Amino acid sequence: MHRTQGGERMIHVGFPDTWGDLKPALQHTLIADVILGNVFEPLARLTSRGTLRPAAARSWAVSDDRRIFTFKIDVTRCFSDGTPLSAHHFKTAWEHGLALTPRSANSSLADVLYKVVGSEAFEETHTLSGVRALNAETLQVEFKTPFRMALEHLAGIRYSAVLIKDGKDLGTGPYRFLTHSENSVELERNPYAPIQAPFSLASIVKIPLTEGAKALEEGTIDAYHDFGRSLEPICQEEGRIACFTGLESGHDTLRINGLPGRLFSDPKMRLALQSLLYQNEFSALKRIRKNSPSFRSDPQSFLPLQAGRLSDSEIAMLSAQGDAFIPDLLAASAKKPITVLTSQSPILIEVLKDLGLHLSERSGLITFKEQLGIYYKTHDVDVLFGTPSVASGDPDGIYHVLGKEGAISSPMIQRPGVMDLLEEGRKILNLEDLPAHYQKVSRAILTEVPYIHVGFRIAQIAYRSDRVRLNEAVKGRDDDDIILYEPL
Repeated sequence: MHRTQGGERMIHVGFPDTWGDLKPALQHTLIADVILGNVFEPLARLTSRGTLRPAAARSWAVSDDRRIFTFKIDVTRCFSDGTPLSAHHFKTAWEHGLALTPRSANSSLADVLYKVVGSEAFEETHTLSGVRALNAETLQVEFKTPFRMALEHLAGIRYSAVLIKDGKDLGTGPYRFLTHSENSVELERNPYAPIQAPFSLASIVKIPLTEGAKALEEGTIDAYHDFGRSLEPICQEEGRIACFTGLESGHDTLRINGLPGRLFSDPKMRLALQSLLYQNEFSALKRIRKNSPSFRSDPQSFLPLQAGRLSDSEIAMLSAQGDAFIPDLLAASAKKPITVLTSQSPILIEVLKDLGLHLSERSGLITFKEQLGIYYKTHDVDVLFGTPSVASGDPDGIYHVLGKEGAISSPMIQRPGVMDLLEEGRKILNLEDLPAHYQKVSRAILTEVPYIHVGFRIAQIAYRSDRVRLNEAVKGRDDDDIILYEPL
């Protein structure tokens, strides 16, 4: 185990450079989710099995009509400067976040808070009347209509309590910020956290996928997260590097720009591209992302056993809707080559060319930061390869990328039929009604083609088993918390 000069135990964790800059993403020191989960705490946390466990809220109660959620806040918790946590901190944090100018197309908090009473007047009132701090330990959240997934969504790290003090954002999590730059973040133990962090110091560094294995073997890092296939060879070997494969954590998608003036504003062209990629038993999809422990090809947007899955025969029928338009698409791309950009899969360009498409000279690899700018701001692309996260096991989780108020949606991929069905799905309370409704969503996705689903990326971790071990009790869906590790 690495030690600082003062003898403190320190852990070094690497993440791929596809995560983008590790510098502030909003204001002050709010950074990517991979870091936020170690500094801030939401009301509850989702476990790897999809169940909820208390975090900043000790308990909660839901009204009979499923509209009002009442949380009992753990007021024994303190922010990293010693300030006691209260219900008021949640209300002020959410209102502050909602008031920020979004870096994406939508506010990252809006996809839940737009359903809260008073949200429609927020720009005028600057307050959410449906979020009430009844006293220091009681937080009440009132939704306009029953919201099946409200509790699970409020367990997201975006809905943590934050104390803004002296230009810094403080949390109640196990760590607090020490220093940060574009390529690294250093955290130190929060002395006021209810559960002591296993390491006094933690360093999170951005390391290219091609260098992850070398960094682990040389011991410059103790663990490497979300590495895809780059470390799979050493995961198969017996030695001091151990690997853990978790749950599906991302949808690999080709996001199709349907905005006016673009080739794919024509729904026939979108259907043609989908048919081209889905033909021959999805062979093109399988080439883009070869199946492995870290990835599984799948043309469907919903997970196996999740409500919304369609039969193989119906998928085959729907994926062939654009067959008749393929010649028109190929001719159109010959006349005006299409622009396809990716920060992840260089083989994508080769696959599309082999299918007969003509691509512009601009097509090819870009940085993750460039990808975000195109997706959210400029929209100057025809096809953009991206990986939105798998938000939850409920089919409503897809809302964050395809819904009208989705936190990571974009005008490029918003399709009216899909958005309307997703709004209806949020109102469903009877779980028996979910399969039929979300099968309609599946059909709409395959008909309106906001994106072409390539498959599911699976969370993976590689770590030095001679230095750290995994704490089974705190494994989550994405396993981005440093408290996942314990020293040997």
